[in-house]
Amino acid sequence: MNARPVLPYVVAVAAVSLGVGTLLTLCDRAFHVAPGALRYTDPTWTGQAWWVWPNFVAASAAMYVGAAWLFAARVPLPGAGRTAAAIAAFVAAYALSGLFEASARVLLLGFVSVWLVRLAFEPARTAVALFGVILALAGCAVEGALTLTGEFSYRAPEFFHVPLWLAGLYLHGSFAMLYVARRIETAYGRIGAG
Repeated sequence: MNARPVLPYVVAVAAVSLGVGTLLTLCDRAFHVAPGALRYTDPTWTGQAWWVWPNFVAASAAMYVGAAWLFAARVPLPGAGRTAAAIAAFVAAYALSGLFEASARVLLLGFVSVWLVRLAFEPARTAVALFGVILALAGCAVEGALTLTGEFSYRAPEFFHVPLWLAGLYLHGSFAMLYVARRIETAYGRIGAG
């Protein structure tokens, strides 16, 4: 990561937010909407409501800011391979949540168990664990509150209008977002590479 960034910092963060928001929108469509784990009240495009993509972009921006400002400096700089693996693990967890959403407790147990194993190999496990728990609690609370609008609903909500496994999905997403934030913040000299 010695190359000088080409884009201004704000543009890079916006690009990350757009990219992550697009990935989340695609995962939502393929792994939650298609198998019926969740449904939108007024779908306008491929089973999703018009506001899904902008909502995921905004959520991605908020997650990035939280990761960058509060936790990224505490995590050693991950390599590109480790970052890509974290993103792939999150997408895999997303896929599993759609396939096995009917077994919510087993799925949550599996997600948490794998997350704990991943934490065991993480040099900055305290920071990663704290970010993961905050992200899981905040994400589930926000999604639960959004269901109160009547715009979407999960097929099998169990706690505050969301399924239990959703917390586990956020736990796995925390690795990916934290690693991406650490790499971007380092590239722009906002955090030292050490």
